[in-house]
Amino acid sequence: MSKQQATRATNWDLLRALAMFLVVVTHASGYLGPIHGQGTHGLVSALALICDPIFFALSGYFAIKPMRRSLKNYYLNKVCTIILPLILYSILLYCYTTRLHGMSLGDYFLYFSNILAGGWWFIPALIPCLVAAPFIVKGFEALSDKQVFMLGAVLAVLFCSGALFTYLSWLFSYFQIETLSNLSSLMLNLVPPSLLVRAPAYFEFFLLGGIYRRLAPHITKKMSTRIILIGLACWAIDVYFAFYGIPRQDPSFFWLFIAFAAMALCDRIRINAPAAQKAISWAAQRSYSIYLLQYTTLAFAAAIFYDQSAFGVIADMAAPLRILFWIAMILVAYLLALGIASIVDPFVLKPLQNLFNKAVAKFSQPKDSVPQNSLPKE
Repeated sequence: MSKQQATRATNWDLLRALAMFLVVVTHASGYLGPIHGQGTHGLVSALALICDPIFFALSGYFAIKPMRRSLKNYYLNKVCTIILPLILYSILLYCYTTRLHGMSLGDYFLYFSNILAGGWWFIPALIPCLVAAPFIVKGFEALSDKQVFMLGAVLAVLFCSGALFTYLSWLFSYFQIETLSNLSSLMLNLVPPSLLVRAPAYFEFFLLGGIYRRLAPHITKKMSTRIILIGLACWAIDVYFAFYGIPRQDPSFFWLFIAFAAMALCDRIRINAPAAQKAISWAAQRSYSIYLLQYTTLAFAAAIFYDQSAFGVIADMAAPLRILFWIAMILVAYLLALGIASIVDPFVLKPLQNLFNKAVAKFSQPKDSVPQNSLPKE
């Protein structure tokens, strides 16, 4: 890999690592509590929840590209990199949760099922996108750059119409203009703000990553600046809506523009220091494992800071100190997850993946045909 390629790869690693940190911030938002009588949970959550569309867009950016392997090998690689870590960490966390007491296979399956439906929802939501990725690639290859741009424009129009009519429906209801409120609701159903379903879906953000990858060479610095400014404005509006209770969808219509802007901003960052590149790359490579661990490490850190009152009763402290301890708790949770992943991934997960790959290679080898001269003579 050339120096320029390494620098660009570090940019995407940085975005992935920052998005993972925002996941921890999102899940820690409930611990901060009111500041000067004003609730903070919704505000902090809205600020940090952009991690969701960014992760899906990043997944699409790396998945929707020309394939260098067969379809079978692509799926086997996803089993190795997505499913194996999932199974390993579910077993480790189940053992930690039960403290090795009262364990049973049925109870483990229930634990695994519940956490997939809850805290680990991202993975079952992403897997169908990854399954479809090779076919999306074929579709993208058949499109010209102009047609890919038009696809992005269609997405933007759908999400803009969704945001507009959702807001108008609330606004007219607020002022008790029932006819116009009903008209806005009708428009939401008449022009569904999604390619697949009536509500915005994470598939669109996955698709957005492939669109950005294709269009990136054509985005000038001036266009990039405008994209970033639009994304920042959408982020501010989204947070404003969340703070004042104006209805928003989940996922939010504004996230499409925020995720696209995040990728545009990432493309402009240059990190040349080798030490920084290595640190960022290391954290980014552990991001999936951190995601699987962060609920547990956050609960552990929260118990130290809040439940056990190791630093006193934080809820009774002045706002600046409460914010400081809250940030410290997040850092402890994130670094603890990173530390555990830095041990488990290379020393447990990697050998399992190597074993899986060897088994796949062994069973995938075609059986040697019997040489003609080795056949028994009649």
